[in-house]
Amino acid sequence: MRITSADQHSWMEINSRPDTANSGYESFSLEASVDIGHGQFRGINNDVHFLNIAEFAASLDAFVTDRSLAPRLEGSYDSFIQLSGTVNEIILEFRIGDAFCGYARTLEFQVSGAFEINQEYLLSLVENFRNFYSHDA
Repeated sequence: MRITSADQHSWMEINSRPDTANSGYESFSLEASVDIGHGQFRGINNDVHFLNIAEFAASLDAFVTDRSLAPRLEGSYDSFIQLSGTVNEIILEFRIGDAFCGYARTLEFQVSGAFEINQEYLLSLVENFRNFYSHDA
């Protein structure tokens, strides 16, 4: 699933990894690219485990009509996706985290950012996350 910013300059992509679907540890690829004109930021983690997909899908569904909510999907390595907004704008905030354990100590890496998305994509986001949940259940 690809979520594109309202200005078409930034995006986030979330994909279920079919090779992990029946393993008891369903994994996702989480990637984002943000272009703010004078700088570009990009991050990817091909092994993120989401911790609250069912709750996030329900909260996201409620967010469609209640913008006082801020649905937040938590993931491994402190990764997250959160939506917030008003009647007129919706902001997708994210962090993609990872860690490397190949040295004497663990090194952590993160890319974070936010961008505005178009409201008309909310219902398709709800449906996509429900599908992720149904695969995870």
